[in-house]
Amino acid sequence: MMRYFSQLGVRLVLAVVLAVVGSGVIGFNVFYAVFSWITIHYSWFLALMFHGGAVLEGNMLLVGGETIEFIPACIAASAYLLLALLILLTKGISWKKGIVLFVIGSVLILIGNLVRIEILIALLIGKHVNYFQSLHLVFWKLLSSGYVAAVWIA
Repeated sequence: MMRYFSQLGVRLVLAVVLAVVGSGVIGFNVFYAVFSWITIHYSWFLALMFHGGAVLEGNMLLVGGETIEFIPACIAASAYLLLALLILLTKGISWKKGIVLFVIGSVLILIGNLVRIEILIALLIGKHVNYFQSLHLVFWKLLSSGYVAAVWIA
């Protein structure tokens, strides 16, 4: 029983530390730092593959006559944080299994985010600005947290 409470205490302390360094409260977001380069460059690669002539300049993607700026919310750093916290605070998950779950879950979140970005790019360069605006809000407000929870449950 004592071992359970000591492990719970360690997990709670780690969850608080992770929430602080993963939320940007201290001016740094570890998940943004790790996943921004990956998300931006894979999005650029997909834009090259599907739309040709895509140019990446910093966090700006120029494709099909449109300029797309990757802001921190595009990286979905909070999705990775949510997944990490859900795994960390779930009873009965060993450290090794938690790391494996986080890696697999992160890959699924990255794939989902890249698909989302590609759909939005296709709508934007197809001059479907109204669809782009509406779908962007649906992805952002409704589907993102549900997707992370589904990845965690799976």
